[in-house]
Amino acid sequence: MTLRQFTELKTEVRDALTNALSTEQDDRVIQLTKLLEKIMRDEEIALGLESRAAEYKKAIGTWSTNAAPTEIPGFPQEGNKARGNRIRREFALSHGLSPHKGRTWLTRDGRRVGIATAQEDVPRGNLWWLGLPDQDFDCAVLICSQDDRRIEFVIDAGDLKSVWPKLSRSKDKTTGKVEVKFHVIREATGKYFLRVPPAERVDLTLMLGNFGAFGK
Repeated sequence: MTLRQFTELKTEVRDALTNALSTEQDDRVIQLTKLLEKIMRDEEIALGLESRAAEYKKAIGTWSTNAAPTEIPGFPQEGNKARGNRIRREFALSHGLSPHKGRTWLTRDGRRVGIATAQEDVPRGNLWWLGLPDQDFDCAVLICSQDDRRIEFVIDAGDLKSVWPKLSRSKDKTTGKVEVKFHVIREATGKYFLRVPPAERVDLTLMLGNFGAFGK
């Protein structure tokens, strides 16, 4: 199955999810959300296999020069920062984004995309804390990892405009750079929300796999 076919499947499911939400079919929303997550999980596997194949080819090329390889693909274990960078690169590769600066990437037509990643808060579960530089983006991508799967939200800047000033921020004592914090939760209904201090929240369910926000 090609990555393009995965994209088409996700579009079909998102259309059905939009209809289910508008008609308040809660059971259908839960069913479709789980289906979308499963498709994205399978897409992740396919993308990972492509990436791993590229690593093998690179390693073969290294060995053919009779030079000892510095490492075997898949080892050693990577740290959280390296893992986050790898996830960002893999996501950008699969959506035709090019690197710009730090966690900012560009679409083919020059739109700025901020990509944040985070592991699930395991003790509490269904909870993620993410961050991006406090700067202008055309859209923000929040990649929430849960075990071996990734839950990807693509949020257009217009959908964040009203709550952006209210989001929490932290300042790096060394660099002085300010980071905006995103607190994502998944409720028992299967819906995802962005918590906004002090007591607001934004429904992210329809932004799950919303890759159309990248434009053409």
